[in-house]
Amino acid sequence: MTDQLAVLVPDVLRNVSGSVFYSGRAAFSGSPQIYVLGANPGGDPIRQRDETVQTHSDFVLKAAPERWSAYCDESWTGRPVGQAPLQRHVQHLLSRLGQNPRLVPASNLEFSRSRRLEHLDGDYDQLADLCWPFHEAVIDKLCPKGIICFGGDASTQVARRLGAVKCLDQFQETYNNRHWTSRVWQSRSGMLVFELTHPSSADWTNPHADPSPMVKAALEAAE
Repeated sequence: MTDQLAVLVPDVLRNVSGSVFYSGRAAFSGSPQIYVLGANPGGDPIRQRDETVQTHSDFVLKAAPERWSAYCDESWTGRPVGQAPLQRHVQHLLSRLGQNPRLVPASNLEFSRSRRLEHLDGDYDQLADLCWPFHEAVIDKLCPKGIICFGGDASTQVARRLGAVKCLDQFQETYNNRHWTSRVWQSRSGMLVFELTHPSSADWTNPHADPSPMVKAALEAAE
């Protein structure tokens, strides 16, 4: 299936710094419970200019093990493999859900890299539109129960496209004064969209900031 999905990567993005697949080939098969989506790949598009959407896709599709995860098997920001804070937070979430990160399909709503979302080269809404056929195919073919989105930018885009307007539940951080909130949205068809605090800023391993009980309860209720 990954070869079929790769065809849907926009040609205009293939040679820009970025990536599509955050999981290996095994994750994009069967009937996974969830699909994980960040907003866009992080990092430095200048320093990582040779790490293009095409070269990374070729690595995942042809060289990486079938069971592979960017959240477990890559070194980010010079840290040991899988030990960047965002990686550890995602590993924690998936572990609490009883999920193997190497078997959970994962990507980003938009494929080009930037240090921060506001530094993205292009309009985020338009870029999301450009990449949506890929994600739509993943959702249609794998039929996950829910889409886990990192941050409000990704979740707003996904919820709008899936018609997820009913708020089922929410969780608010309790250990500081930020009051950052995670929410569960549901579409008329029953698809769940999880709007989670962004794991680059929120420490999901802290029980006072951990949205995983909310996510787990919503997924179990959807069974």
